[in-house]
Amino acid sequence: MSFEEFSALRSDGRSFDAEAHGSEFLYQGEPSVLVIWRDITERKLAQAQLVQTSKLALLGEMAASMAHELNQPLNIIRMAADSSLILMEEGQADFDSHREEFERISNQTERMASIINHLRVFSRQDDASDSRFNPLASVDAAVSMVRDQYLLDGVEIKAALPKRAVQVRGQPIRLEQVVLNLLANARDVLKDQRAAPALIEVAAFVSESESDSARIRAGEIVITVSDNGGGIPFDVIDHVFEPFFTTKKAEKGTGLGLAIGYSIVSSMGGGISVTNGAKGAIFEIRLPLADASDRADTLEAGRAALASRRAGE
Repeated sequence: MSFEEFSALRSDGRSFDAEAHGSEFLYQGEPSVLVIWRDITERKLAQAQLVQTSKLALLGEMAASMAHELNQPLNIIRMAADSSLILMEEGQADFDSHREEFERISNQTERMASIINHLRVFSRQDDASDSRFNPLASVDAAVSMVRDQYLLDGVEIKAALPKRAVQVRGQPIRLEQVVLNLLANARDVLKDQRAAPALIEVAAFVSESESDSARIRAGEIVITVSDNGGGIPFDVIDHVFEPFFTTKKAEKGTGLGLAIGYSIVSSMGGGISVTNGAKGAIFEIRLPLADASDRADTLEAGRAALASRRAGE
């Protein structure tokens, strides 16, 4: 049994999301194929809403830390303004001192605007359209959003991302959501276990050949998020991507974060898995490069066209 999702047209010309299942069998001694088409428009809408709900829940968890992140530049702005006022009142103000304080204020407001704008973009409803984008930029954005916040909890994030520009197909904000959720889970584990020093490591590489485990294929970008929190219990690790499965307390987790992350990565043609390393859990995201995918699609289309032409000869 195989299945494929695609866009189809209704009799009135409107498009809709569809899914086809195909199964080969013998009918009266002849090879036959049974194909079942299904309209999955409602299911896709429900999935998109679930992703959005999970995203907003993640933002809610980050709210307290984000308030601190915005409070820091506000304090700097206030001190710069107060300093200028004091100099003016004492008659010691000059052009250079004012310029220095105004530059400090300008830099901090730019920093705040960047944080707020990224939150606005991250929180908005996705349009569900795929595009080509650099996944490393999404990973870097996720790390940058929480790195300073996690330091307040005693958790350090180290990122080793290649400068190489690569392209995958999907939605950049959704990949960022997946990485943010992995970072949040690692932070929670490290806070509970109080590993010293608490460390999360984020890395990425482009695979040039098949791996020994056959998990990684050539032409993929591989993103890893690991921690030194001791790892996931053996009786739990096979269930972490199941919906509503969680080891957190009821008020701290819904059990949907990893399940939704699995769905997002799968919809991009990739895979996500977890193993235990020497120091802790290692989550691995694998995404096919857009160029490699395009070449594969072109090759498959060429083979189909050749087979069709030969059949007609």
